[in-house]
Amino acid sequence: MLLIASVYATDSMYITISIDDKGVIDETIRFESSEQGVVVFDTYGMDVIDAPNCNIGDELICLVKNSTTIHLRGDGKALGFIEHTQNGEKFTFGIDCPENTDITIALKLPPHARIVELNNIKQVFPDAEATTDMEHIVLLWKNQKKVFVEYTLPKMDLLGVSMIVLGVGILVGTGIGLTIKKRKQAKTIMKFLRENEMAVVELLKKNGGEMVQKEIEKQLDWSGPKLSKVLRRLEEDGIVKRIPKGRKNIVKLLI
Repeated sequence: MLLIASVYATDSMYITISIDDKGVIDETIRFESSEQGVVVFDTYGMDVIDAPNCNIGDELICLVKNSTTIHLRGDGKALGFIEHTQNGEKFTFGIDCPENTDITIALKLPPHARIVELNNIKQVFPDAEATTDMEHIVLLWKNQKKVFVEYTLPKMDLLGVSMIVLGVGILVGTGIGLTIKKRKQAKTIMKFLRENEMAVVELLKKNGGEMVQKEIEKQLDWSGPKLSKVLRRLEEDGIVKRIPKGRKNIVKLLI
């Protein structure tokens, strides 16, 4: 469990968690603030892969100026995020932060994992919006401080693949909608984009989904660093991709 010990002047957190089939967790946390803020938290044994503007010690102390993204990685089973149950594996995650902090948690389950169902109830709490790309199920929670999901890792044979496909549908009992569409996760994330991120997306749509980065900068009348920061967030969310071409960057809309 990741515990945010104290947060000052931080408006929102976007937490993306991926679990592989061996239980290794990759986690990115993006802190955003309308003014300069400080975040202090315990990583609970997770390795710090990248943490700009942070002091790494017993606690991670990060200066948040507009936006800061950190990257953590660790063994989910050894650290207690994942526990073995009689039905499969159970992942639990929780945070402690001020009530006015806007929180989004996106969890990508291991390849071909299936959510455990007991008495016709999917073992996901609280209710989540869910999507799949036929390989991973992705669960999305908004403004929840503690979440869990219980899942299984079937053998990858033809029968297992068939069961995965059949098991992914509309989960009416718990209010979880699973839609089999590639890139649906990115479309879901679109609902939570900030105003400046939407400005870039709309401009790309108007220009056929592809533009030179400098041209975006010119049309939006932004500084280079501001646009780069927004594009980096959109890339992390799978919305756009920057493609180097000579001395230019081509920005391509992926959804």
